[in-house]
Amino acid sequence: MLGRELGEAQAERPAGASHYIFGGAGGPAAQLLAVSRRSPLKAGLGVGTALETIVDHGMNTALGLTAPPRAWPWQAHARGMAAHAVYGAALGLLLGSGERTH
Repeated sequence: MLGRELGEAQAERPAGASHYIFGGAGGPAAQLLAVSRRSPLKAGLGVGTALETIVDHGMNTALGLTAPPRAWPWQAHARGMAAHAVYGAALGLLLGSGERTH
């Protein structure tokens, strides 16, 4: 973005930081969805899927933080989707565990 060439270690820092920033925002986003009468599990899975597709494949590529999606083998995409699904499911289960039953 700044027109400078970075070493591999330097180039990995912004991409890693984006995972913490957007991953940290995933909890409140899932909570907002769950509060709006969505199932907590569906809310978490939706957020996990959105993070994979919008952030990892869209924003990170557009900002030059990662290589474009076609630069990665399909296995990397499958791992990423599985990892984000697990993250989303964990978010949903955590949100659902706070619900009270009457």
